[in-house]
Amino acid sequence: MTKRPTFEPTDEQIAFIKAPPRAVLIACPGSGKTETCARRFVLRGTNAPTRGIAYLSYTNAAVNAARERLQKLGGAALLSPPHFVGTIDAFWQRFLFQPFIGIVVPGVPIDSIEVFGGGSADTAPPHISQGPTYCFYNGTHSGARSWQVRLRRMNGEFGLYERAANVPLTIEASKACVEKKRQYLCAGFASHNDVLYWCFKIIDKCPHALDILASRFSEIIVDEAQDTSPIQHRLFERLECCGVDLAFVGDPDQSIYQFNDAAPTFIRERYASAGKNAFSLTYNFRASRQIVAAINAFANRKMAGVFDAPDPLGAFVTVIPRKDSVDCFRDILERRGIELANGALLLRDADGVQELVGGPTIDAMNTGVKRLITAMRLDRRGEYAAAADACSGFLQTVLSEDASSRPDRDASRVAAWHFLRKYLPWPDAEAVGDWLNAVKDAVKRFASDRGLKVGNLSGKISMRGVPKLSAVEVVGLRAKPSVPVRTVHDAKGESIGAVMLHGKDRQHKKWLDGKDDEMRCLGYVAMTRAERLLVIACETEDVAEGWRQLGFVRL
Repeated sequence: MTKRPTFEPTDEQIAFIKAPPRAVLIACPGSGKTETCARRFVLRGTNAPTRGIAYLSYTNAAVNAARERLQKLGGAALLSPPHFVGTIDAFWQRFLFQPFIGIVVPGVPIDSIEVFGGGSADTAPPHISQGPTYCFYNGTHSGARSWQVRLRRMNGEFGLYERAANVPLTIEASKACVEKKRQYLCAGFASHNDVLYWCFKIIDKCPHALDILASRFSEIIVDEAQDTSPIQHRLFERLECCGVDLAFVGDPDQSIYQFNDAAPTFIRERYASAGKNAFSLTYNFRASRQIVAAINAFANRKMAGVFDAPDPLGAFVTVIPRKDSVDCFRDILERRGIELANGALLLRDADGVQELVGGPTIDAMNTGVKRLITAMRLDRRGEYAAAADACSGFLQTVLSEDASSRPDRDASRVAAWHFLRKYLPWPDAEAVGDWLNAVKDAVKRFASDRGLKVGNLSGKISMRGVPKLSAVEVVGLRAKPSVPVRTVHDAKGESIGAVMLHGKDRQHKKWLDGKDDEMRCLGYVAMTRAERLLVIACETEDVAEGWRQLGFVRL
């Protein structure tokens, strides 16, 4: 068995690190992409005499990984101005939106704007987001339930779509929707996509804003570029025209945010036109040769694996009902001596995770509550998952009581939504009782900020069926072994010792025929998280045979 190697830059990585401006890098999973970007950032930042360097990525998890890598490379000083390391959204928000939005929309409460992300859990108050002839676009397909505007150009404005098929989109409706967006901004709310929309308005009204930004940064390294959207591309191109050098890094086959307007063709086109400044990484240092070979057959790739997993680990396929997948995977891990925490059962979406994690149906709950409950259930400490079931009814009741006890119901929804976004604590306490106390403190702080009274909150919690778990119950939850159940999106960017990917037959058929680009990318990302063991789980023998023909061993 060949041991998994330590990282040593390859010739191609060194070439990209030292490449002149406007380089493009396409990197396969496990190729040391973050390390390579970090080394280029350190080199460029050290040599920058007056202007800063920016390192941007799509998610906070990717940014945190980049920061850790920079620290290890001795680049701690480059985490401070004039340099910047953060998400793409944070970059535009901090350096263009916040300094200049007051020019476009006078009277905006800049210091108190709540900027929130995408995802199906975000919902706008109806009186802001909908009207008789318009609505904020509700997603590109049935799986994208997010309310916010997708920022596509129609009738001269971004993201304005008709409310129903029989209501034509008119210029008047477009103007009305933009006016509602302005009201929403003045009320202190904006989605990340709203920020990008307003950035274009800023550029139109104040063209020198980009020149000011260009005087701050000489180069921007854009990691995970396959997840960027067309409007982000246009913003980067406008900045490039002002003299800022851009280096794009990513992998089109890992584009799993196309439901949120990610456009992987962008990095393909940049790579094709980069000439000598185009680089590619094909060595996968994460997965064993056995897994890499199976993934290559699935995705028609030419990655190179560099180490062997010990027998009998590798790439397998098994037939198992969804409801039995957790127990089945736990048995597989235990037989092979793999710690449960070093494995993950990956599913396509949060609904599947909810199905396996259990608990009451939450489809009818306030979407903000759904986000909280889902986060708690995904926590690896079992007592929080139990607390989530107990707290869901209480939180829903707090919202419904707040919305019905005040004359202005829409204003109450805004207030309740604001509370969920800002005040509700993350479940990081050591005991469930501590978390419940944190919830009470958050509600009191929320009420105090608005001059409201909450009454006997402790009594309200007990009345709503949120008892503290006993010491015996907590110990029992901790003692019961469990396999982490997560979405593929949640695991993106991570290395996991053992992965099981389970899907329904219709999902497997899309993975196998490769015609659905986003589904193909989703399966590819899930499989490439695995280091030594990959198990594809399906529900019928016919589907299993399809995987077996690709080289997956029948388990």
